[in-house]
Amino acid sequence: MKSLNSKQVKILIGGLIVFVLIGLFPPWIQYVDLGGSEGSYRKIERPAGYGPIFLPPLPEQSKKILFPFLHEDLLGLIGVRLDIHRLFIQWLILIALTSCILLLFYKNHGRE
Repeated sequence: MKSLNSKQVKILIGGLIVFVLIGLFPPWIQYVDLGGSEGSYRKIERPAGYGPIFLPPLPEQSKKILFPFLHEDLLGLIGVRLDIHRLFIQWLILIALTSCILLLFYKNHGRE
């Protein structure tokens, strides 16, 4: 395996920086647990945007915007969690895109 050329190193470093930034500011999901009687459990989820991993969005910030149809008594059942699926998809797309760009800048030194 040959070493990376200078353009590829820059692309790889850029991809790693974006990878870390995506992890530091991940997508969030806001949810409402509408428990019920035996087997009639309901859960409503809505995207809550992006926010820092060390300071997740507070459920109170957007509960009226995301869930305007809920009665005030139910608004206490709102929580926030990471949107792991969307985060992994973003990481996979970034890895694929970075890999494709690295291949575009590949030079076969044996034929030059």
